[in-house]
Amino acid sequence: AVISRFGVMFFDDPVQAFTNMASACVSGGRLAFVCWQPMEANPWMTLPSTVVRELLVDPPPPPSGPMPGPNPFAFGDTDHVRTILDAAGWKSIDIASCTPTIDMGGDDGVAGAVAQALNGSAVKLLLAAGDESVRARAEEILTERFASHVVGDTVRMLSAAWLVTARR
Repeated sequence: AVISRFGVMFFDDPVQAFTNMASACVSGGRLAFVCWQPMEANPWMTLPSTVVRELLVDPPPPPSGPMPGPNPFAFGDTDHVRTILDAAGWKSIDIASCTPTIDMGGDDGVAGAVAQALNGSAVKLLLAAGDESVRARAEEILTERFASHVVGDTVRMLSAAWLVTARR
């Protein structure tokens, strides 16, 4: 069996990687992995960029369509995933939607979630287009928005992932 949690989207050559995995499995061997659905289905990822974009006078345009190359959302399109797995020799491909919650910021509550949100690479690029006041205001807004997602002492947000299974 081959199992992955949020890792297979980073292969430079996914067809070759899944072909190698298939060759390591016996006939009937199983593949199971979890990957993110498209970014727009994951508000824990889009909220910070949206907030910063709204604060900038002339923000760069948001990316359109799927991001090219290896990235966290490279397997968001199920047709793309099926094409890769089929080309690599996997059969009985099944893709199911799941919506787990994400705990943001670890044990640091809202402050930790805000720090995590402002340290993502996409948000850092946007913040570089503004001044320090943009970051300060983004912290205030995200603090308010994340407060509505607190469960106990943790910021919990829904996410959207695919559970992909197949057989060799």
